[in-house]
Amino acid sequence: MNSAGRWAILSVRFYLTSKIRTGNGSAVVNMRLRAFTLIELLIVVAIIAILAAIAVPNFLEAQTRAKVARVMADMRTMNTAIESYRIDHNKVPIRNDHWNDDSPKRYIPDGNTKIYDPANPAASVGLHVITTPIAYLGSLPEDVFNVPLRSLMLDQEPGVSMSLDYWDILQLQAFRMALNPGQKLSQRGYALLSVGPDKFIGGLNSARPGYPMPQPSWVLNSMRWMYDPSNGTTSAGNVYHFSDGLGQTDIYPVF
Repeated sequence: MNSAGRWAILSVRFYLTSKIRTGNGSAVVNMRLRAFTLIELLIVVAIIAILAAIAVPNFLEAQTRAKVARVMADMRTMNTAIESYRIDHNKVPIRNDHWNDDSPKRYIPDGNTKIYDPANPAASVGLHVITTPIAYLGSLPEDVFNVPLRSLMLDQEPGVSMSLDYWDILQLQAFRMALNPGQKLSQRGYALLSVGPDKFIGGLNSARPGYPMPQPSWVLNSMRWMYDPSNGTTSAGNVYHFSDGLGQTDIYPVF
């Protein structure tokens, strides 16, 4: 074997061998380095995949629970501001799809009339009255779940707001009458609304959905449901906050 061949063999042998001295520094132990086998690599990849399959859903559910908690806290803040407005004006803010006139009220008004009517921006009605001229609330909290409205905001549609929705007494009354036909209902209470983790208000196709994106079939008519995480973190249903002691059974009685 020529010198070049012997040098190559020695180089490989040096690369694959590590020398470790003992405590007294005299003995030398040669250890040959060993790579992972294909089976070992497959086992490691499988373990990582299993851990990811467990961890990722838990992480997403934790995110959803945190967003729901934020929405509920924001609703309590908005409720305090609305009640302060009521004390000063002896009425809650008016917000409906016909604004100042006496036409029949829809319980699902357009998504771009949350704060004011773009056709009548100077009207002294709408949710903006709790921020100006008296700041009962510095700014209106966003509905972190209402992704469909972001498309209208990007298109700079007049009147569009990502704020939590507000149904005044007349709107909520219309909603309750639609769900409970023929029943005599007290005219009291307003509602704050988030579309919830399913991201859709959940009206019927025959009703005005109030939001720009088509609704998937699995959320149709789910607006009568109050979101409950025990049904699944991303289950259908809206997050509601009712005033004046109203609850789910006042909106849609459970028999």
